[in-house]
Amino acid sequence: MKTVFLSLLLLNAFSVFSQKPFTVEYRTEYLSFLRNDVDSNRVYQWMTSPSSPLYKLSVDNDLSYFRIIKPNIQKNRHAPILVEYYTDSNGAVYYPVAPITEKPLLAKDLPEGNWLFTTDTDTILGFPCRRASKLIGKEYVDAWYCWELPGRFGPFTYSGLPGTILRVETTYMRYSAINVNEETEKVNLPETAVIDGDEYRKMSREKRMYRAGLFGKRVDPYEVPRITRMRF
Repeated sequence: MKTVFLSLLLLNAFSVFSQKPFTVEYRTEYLSFLRNDVDSNRVYQWMTSPSSPLYKLSVDNDLSYFRIIKPNIQKNRHAPILVEYYTDSNGAVYYPVAPITEKPLLAKDLPEGNWLFTTDTDTILGFPCRRASKLIGKEYVDAWYCWELPGRFGPFTYSGLPGTILRVETTYMRYSAINVNEETEKVNLPETAVIDGDEYRKMSREKRMYRAGLFGKRVDPYEVPRITRMRF
């Protein structure tokens, strides 16, 4: 009887999340050296600290919004960190960039590479998850996604899996879900100009070359403030 009751409770919870918007909060963890074991093999452990940044993913039907809610606490940091991504159901990622013109601007990128599905499973915050891997550049990324949570979204630009990603692991860092909450927060893509990401990067390079005088004259056709984007 208890098993049947728990099963019905879980099914009811999943049905609630499948019908209404929900949010996921993530914390940043770092792979740190712990000790050498008896065989002189190094032992590492995922660790975090109170100063580590926290992020929030809001999922609303066919759109998600990912942003930082607690920045990393570091001394001597002068440039602002921009962490703000919108992702649609096709995996396209939109993020604000320094405007080429006077109007606000969103760059649009499509995800690179294909996910390789595995049979590995894990449970995160009580949600069953499976692992998928992808090669990005020269680094493999592991993503643990829950197929019971709707949407093909995750932290940063990681998306395109049949479920919400609750944990992402890179070589030395990972982003783990710490809360999954039902919230009525609506997500809408900002009504602003959208530019292809490759085209924006090309125009930005031209802008920097003009500013550096590499075209034989110091004429900057795109005089806009620079912005710092977080690397991850």
